Amino acid sequence: MANPPETRTLYNADCPICNAEICHYAAYAEARALPLGFEDLNRVDLSDWGVNAEDAAKRLHVLHRGQLYVGFDAFLILWAQLPRYRFAARLGRLPGVY
Repeated sequence: MANPPETRTLYNADCPICNAEICHYAAYAEARALPLGFEDLNRVDLSDWGVNAEDAAKRLHVLHRGQLYVGFDAFLILWAQLPRYRFAARLGRLPGVY
């Protein structure tokens, strides 16, 4: 890929719950031509992400503008890139919610 997207999501496609949720976000992004990438941890070189398979499988990882976010922080970054979910990102950052 000549110009990788600014925001890339690493997820476990072997997990039915993870796969369903991330595929939903990927389809939403694709339908709107959003510059997002979605990578199955079982099909990529994890050293590019700086994580091992065990850690990658435990929590969501999002690489945004060169910075790696993990867990809930990763969801907040991903949601902020998706117009329909920006409200969830703002809500998730509120004290007491985060």
